Amino acid sequence: MKKCLSVFLAVVVLAGLCLLGAVPAGAEDAINYEPPANLNELSQAEQLEYFNLVVNRVRAEQPGFKRTSLLEINNIASSDSSGLAKTVLDLVRDMRMPGELESQKIAAGTSNQGLFFSKNANASDLRPEDITGISCEKNGDYWVIELGVAAETNPIPGLESAHGRIAPIATREQVIEEIEEAINDTTVAPEDLTLRYYYGFARVTVNGKGQVTAGSNGFRVHAQANNMKIVMIRTNVAVEQSSNWYYNDFKWTSSFFARLWNFILKWLLFGWIWMK
Repeated sequence: MKKCLSVFLAVVVLAGLCLLGAVPAGAEDAINYEPPANLNELSQAEQLEYFNLVVNRVRAEQPGFKRTSLLEINNIASSDSSGLAKTVLDLVRDMRMPGELESQKIAAGTSNQGLFFSKNANASDLRPEDITGISCEKNGDYWVIELGVAAETNPIPGLESAHGRIAPIATREQVIEEIEEAINDTTVAPEDLTLRYYYGFARVTVNGKGQVTAGSNGFRVHAQANNMKIVMIRTNVAVEQSSNWYYNDFKWTSSFFARLWNFILKWLLFGWIWMK
């Protein structure tokens, strides 16, 4: 029996070595994530390329972290002289977007798609034409990278807009659906609603290994709804809204192959002790 186990352990070792050998030595390290010493002297396009590299590493390697959201409506104005429409909208704001911090922990090894920057396969697909500027500043052993996103009107979620390439955004139809669900007998046509996204930003702090240790992103939206029906009232409504997300408490784990090899070694040790 022990001889069979010895053979089995030998097979396990060979399988593990073959699996590791299937990927060239250092393949996981083939991508150099370490920040260049002259990062702040590179062109904006090169700095953005590095920004995308390190934030997409979060998507790929799935560290654990804490995400805090702050979604709030900053101002509501209505052309309704009676004030009834604004009263109703204020109630909706208090129910749906009261401006309170909400936090959740994302465990290491689990997908963070939709929980870190964009909802896309990549955390960021920003292009040079998407940004208004980018800065990289050295802070001790860390680099702080911050960029601004160009303003857009009615941007499309996903990869079809600058804001969609870095943050979770909503279409006009989705905003209308939210309003109609919250307020009975309320309608507004999509063509009568304009969503102006502006002051978009993203910021990350990166250590010497090229690991994100903190981050944040967000934007402001000016929503203009004309000819909006609220119960028996027809009115124009303007809303200022802001969305901000913060990411911290990152827990980076060892690579998949390193964890696999540790698992194999653990069972080898167990088998060796058992045979003894």
